[in-house]
Amino acid sequence: MEPVKSAPGLERKLVAILAADIVGFSKHMERDEVATLAALQKLRELSDDIITDFAGRITSTAGDSVIAEFSSVLSAVEAAVNIQEQLFIQNKKLGTRHPLWFRIGLNVGDVM
Repeated sequence: MEPVKSAPGLERKLVAILAADIVGFSKHMERDEVATLAALQKLRELSDDIITDFAGRITSTAGDSVIAEFSSVLSAVEAAVNIQEQLFIQNKKLGTRHPLWFRIGLNVGDVM
């Protein structure tokens, strides 16, 4: 079996990727656009701070999604758990009938 060749000039590095989006975001927007966007903004501030606290770097955002990279798998997992814990606390504080929840996936692999 031949080794996989890299394209010239491309550097590969091993990273942990955290990908998150809001569960049922479209339904939330249909129900109450203003409240959903306000809650999303608070949630993003919370999650962005946690990602930074765990030495992550946000690489992409679109609508209700966030993609971040971490050089440490442990840091990515700790950030994901911390985001979920803080989100639980925030949702309980707000006492909303329709709380926002992040669906978070983690992956480890080479990126170019």
